[in-house]
Amino acid sequence: MKSVSHMGFYRFKSFVFSVVVFAAGCAWVPSVSFAGQKDDCASVGCSDTTVQKDGDLEKIRQKAQQGDANAQMALGLRYLMGNGLAADEVLAQEWFLKSAQQNNVVAQVALATMLAFESDRQDLPAAAMWFSKAADAGNVQAMSELVRLYETGSGVTRDMAKAEEWRVRAKMRSDAVKLERVWKIALADKARWMRKTSRPVELAAQDGVATTAARIDVVALKKAAENGDDHAQTLLGALLATGDGVKKDEKAAIGWFEKAADSGNTQAQAVLGELYGLGWGGLKKDEAKAAKWMEKAALGGLVAAKAAWGSMLSQGKGVEKDPKKGLEWFVQAGQDGDGRTRLLMGMMLIHQNRDAAAQWFYGAAEVGDEEVLSALGTFYGWGNGPVLDESEKLSEVRRYAQRDESEAQQMMGFLYGEGWGAKRDPVKAEYWFDKAAASGDVEVWLPLGLLYAETGRDDMAAAAFAKAVASGGFGLANDGELLQLIFVDSEKMPDVGNALKRPASAKKTASGAKEPNGGKKAGVNDKDGVASDERLVRVAKKRAFVLAEAKKGNPAAQLMMARILKEGWGVKKDEEAAASLRADGIRGMCAALKDKAEEEPLCSNEGDGGNGGVLPDAASVDKADVNDSTVFKARQEMN
Repeated sequence: MKSVSHMGFYRFKSFVFSVVVFAAGCAWVPSVSFAGQKDDCASVGCSDTTVQKDGDLEKIRQKAQQGDANAQMALGLRYLMGNGLAADEVLAQEWFLKSAQQNNVVAQVALATMLAFESDRQDLPAAAMWFSKAADAGNVQAMSELVRLYETGSGVTRDMAKAEEWRVRAKMRSDAVKLERVWKIALADKARWMRKTSRPVELAAQDGVATTAARIDVVALKKAAENGDDHAQTLLGALLATGDGVKKDEKAAIGWFEKAADSGNTQAQAVLGELYGLGWGGLKKDEAKAAKWMEKAALGGLVAAKAAWGSMLSQGKGVEKDPKKGLEWFVQAGQDGDGRTRLLMGMMLIHQNRDAAAQWFYGAAEVGDEEVLSALGTFYGWGNGPVLDESEKLSEVRRYAQRDESEAQQMMGFLYGEGWGAKRDPVKAEYWFDKAAASGDVEVWLPLGLLYAETGRDDMAAAAFAKAVASGGFGLANDGELLQLIFVDSEKMPDVGNALKRPASAKKTASGAKEPNGGKKAGVNDKDGVASDERLVRVAKKRAFVLAEAKKGNPAAQLMMARILKEGWGVKKDEEAAASLRADGIRGMCAALKDKAEEEPLCSNEGDGGNGGVLPDAASVDKADVNDSTVFKARQEMN
């Protein structure tokens, strides 16, 4: 079996993206920040999202299995985000690959990000290849990622000229996307006019075959516009602005937009607000006029205008700055279905309420906007996105565990087994411990043995402890801080990135609090300082098992029990007995390690051992933290 470094068990990174940084990285997102508005957010109901996950999961799955590229992308994103099913990055990547191979741009971006993620499966050249494909298709997010790859030489030869080239292309494309969004607002009634006034027109022959297609009857449309139809005026303005079926005329387009806006058409009002903000088509850039028109459109109920108006208020662009009102409009826009707003609401809430943030992100994905989906694929692909009912640390560790990293699999076992950052689930804990064992991680046998012991399987627990000794997996037995979390602070979430990298101070707990001195509940303090009955029983069973194995001479159990006695975790402190037992444990460990003993610092200074103390009996260990009749009754029933 391969031996996994105990220090490697704690190799996890933290990914922290702020709303402002992420928004700045996506040119199409309003550069709005709600930093410091936690109280305002609570008052306007940011967390009371009405966003619902759609019920079409099985339909999506069926289409994906039939080869539909969009469905494959959507299913991959659901697995990545844990949206409606258990988060599984391996399956997400498989579906993204199938979709990406059919040229789905969002899947290409998400797949590239996952390939670039630092893990044993990292493949930067492949990431660069997929980002390039998506960028060539016009995806702004992919272009921005390519800038970073070329600047750092990640997966490609470092080339600052190419980085600058992609930066310029990203800026040009993002500007084009902004205008596309403006015209999309103005063209909202196009389908209705197609039905009312379309006429067949002949298109250029392809392969010698003449084809026809429906086009808007511009003459009829113009007549309706001249007769005062504000919807026709807005649509005619859009056709003139884009040159769609007519000769492009920006000045005439603005004239029609103004007529429609003056008549109260909210789409035309929003379009004018955007165009004044951009200074397009001969209009002088004027933030005050932009704000005036956008406010009218927002008050008229146009969802896109609500988001833009909220952004203007929050930044004070063309209007007196009012972040709280801006936030109110943003919440409204998100609840009304604006995808970009939902994305930013999730970004804003991610450090305040992860479950609410996850709901906003799930809602953003349902809108189906390519740029929003690309941003989600990137954000979750880098490991920053929240999963509903899953703590940040659990998400972080799960990503590595699903990439077959045994250290992370072992930590997943701890998280579920102890209820650290997750609802306690011994079945899931055992699953992940077994995965680590199958990977050859010798350090998993002791924690797996403790899990067996607390679930009443002492024979299997003893066998696991014996395997730990035989394979040299003594890591947990010598990790005072982790033992302390198990036997003292077993509901406190360990910092897997930093807190467990070095032994804890003899006078401090992992959280920095003063260490308990033993006594009634010293072995089972929870996060509120009050032990639950269920935990009292679990910890007592583990401790009783360790004592029994120590008496049988298992060196790993002796080392654990020595620490329990020394610190007084659920038993009366006995430093003399602890020192004697520790010496016996070290001596047994060094004998078990054989040739590898020279790599273990403790084996160079084993101590004399001896009979300096007497181990407590099982009854006194079990009795030490029995504090109420409920616990006592529960134990009596188990016995």
